[in-house]
Amino acid sequence: LYTTIPGGGAEILTLTAPDVRELSVGAAYVFTRSPCTANSLHVRGNYLIEDPIGGEIEELFSVTGQSGEDWLQDGDCRVLTGVFGHGRNLEFAAVTTRPEGAVPTGARLRFQTYDLNGNSLGGLPSLEISGKHEIRSFPEFKQPRIIQICLDVPGTSTFELSLTPIGTKSSGIRVQYATERFPANPKRDEAGPSP
Repeated sequence: LYTTIPGGGAEILTLTAPDVRELSVGAAYVFTRSPCTANSLHVRGNYLIEDPIGGEIEELFSVTGQSGEDWLQDGDCRVLTGVFGHGRNLEFAAVTTRPEGAVPTGARLRFQTYDLNGNSLGGLPSLEISGKHEIRSFPEFKQPRIIQICLDVPGTSTFELSLTPIGTKSSGIRVQYATERFPANPKRDEAGPSP
């Protein structure tokens, strides 16, 4: 899809996946052209889940667009705090920041868990990165956890990964979704705030 957004304007683009019986997974890449910059554009996605029979909206949650400051590079880590367990779980979506971008061999996400006092509860199995948009689930936690997620890329590389945490809450046969937030990347913050 190609569109031109006038200065100070807005545009709504609708992507649909009709006749599906489960969540559709994908990534939307948004680019700017000169003289516009990434800072001049605000992107947000709304995910609507409809009842397949009646068409009523069963669930709506928003996903905030990401920019370069949000992406993970080799050695970057993000920390996520939440109360997970008892029907509330955590998933995350990962995709390369460039469409169909190549992933260096051996690139992995590494996970470490802590209790709410900062005591280590051990690591979780690492995950090899495919670069294709994928949704992965953490195991169900029985107590509140702080989760650290780090990207390890062997060798020298400019590879970047977009990571979106998604909280899910189950009650009976219904599942409610919510986008979780990572704090700002401290490595990138050292250079000062963006204009």
